[in-house]
Amino acid sequence: MKTISLLCLTLALALPGFALDEPASLGLDLRLRDGSVHRYTTFPASTVKLLFPEGVALLDREESQSDWGPSLAPWLKRVKLVKVSDTQRRFTIAGVIYAQQLFTFDELFCGDNPGVMSKLMRATQLFPRTADEALDVAKFYLSLTYYGFQHPARFVVSSADDIPPPKVTFPGESRDILNRILHSPLVTSAGPEYNTELFAADLDMRWFHRWRITFGEGGIHNVSDQKVYPYSEEMTEFYAHLEKSAVIASEENIHLSHCCYMANGYTKDGAETDIQLLAASNGPFVGRTHYYYKTREKADQLMQGMLGEAVAVIESGPWLDADGKKAGQRATLVLAGPDQTLSAVLLLKKDDNVLEFSSGCLRNLLALGRR
Repeated sequence: MKTISLLCLTLALALPGFALDEPASLGLDLRLRDGSVHRYTTFPASTVKLLFPEGVALLDREESQSDWGPSLAPWLKRVKLVKVSDTQRRFTIAGVIYAQQLFTFDELFCGDNPGVMSKLMRATQLFPRTADEALDVAKFYLSLTYYGFQHPARFVVSSADDIPPPKVTFPGESRDILNRILHSPLVTSAGPEYNTELFAADLDMRWFHRWRITFGEGGIHNVSDQKVYPYSEEMTEFYAHLEKSAVIASEENIHLSHCCYMANGYTKDGAETDIQLLAASNGPFVGRTHYYYKTREKADQLMQGMLGEAVAVIESGPWLDADGKKAGQRATLVLAGPDQTLSAVLLLKKDDNVLEFSSGCLRNLLALGRR
């Protein structure tokens, strides 16, 4: 697969006033079910600035603290696991409360999650001392950041036998191929550090991931999320190419490449669509949909409708071409889905067509502007 060049898109994603690597905290007033309000120092600050700009959120519910394994039981007695929503209840994100501090997590902030988890681990002295403890914390981290507090039994997989047969029958794939990819969770130690590797499936089992997480004295690092199935051959080639070319994927160094499929279709409001997918070197992929309308008014309606539905508008203004001349309109925003999950979206509108890029992770969407 060829890493995409976005010169053809003439993008320049300089987003003023927003930083993904912001380590600071901000105060957030959390309104409880009994009407009382408690103020928490909230990490990361970017969550508050982007999702709760008025500094107020709702405690949607507290999560069960049981059945997370014996190694986490003492720690869980000292914290609260919560779901937090905006005052309009359009979305929920996961949080952990400890000593008037609220640590928030969501796939949208995949670039921030490792840093926030490390802050939480240092604040609560959650440091694995055995391989089993490291694996328990790794599973908890995935549940906290990507699976909405679902129990690991819902998403950790070790072989095709863990998966209903209908979920394995992708064209060109088979249970034998999946079994050659999957294996039981592994933990290796290197001095004071533990390196974990495990496989996890999306809850709808659309994609299977290989996760690698390293635990050290300061928290976690080297967090890697690679999709391995379906399109197993293409994914293997993609990651092998990055490794061979000495490309190091990190929170600041995300590489994108066309992959997997292309499709055409139609929308209810009359647009023809061209749909593609961009693989990411680490974390959620980026979807690309081009809407071709017959009138400029229809394109305007789509653009304005999505702006009106946005949880947050990061930037909105003219779309400039490579020569600095106005080519159309652009906007980068955060949307909430019917299931209360969040996604980041970039819109580029010119005349009667709209180009949309979307990802579950804001960091990976912004990687478009670094090509």
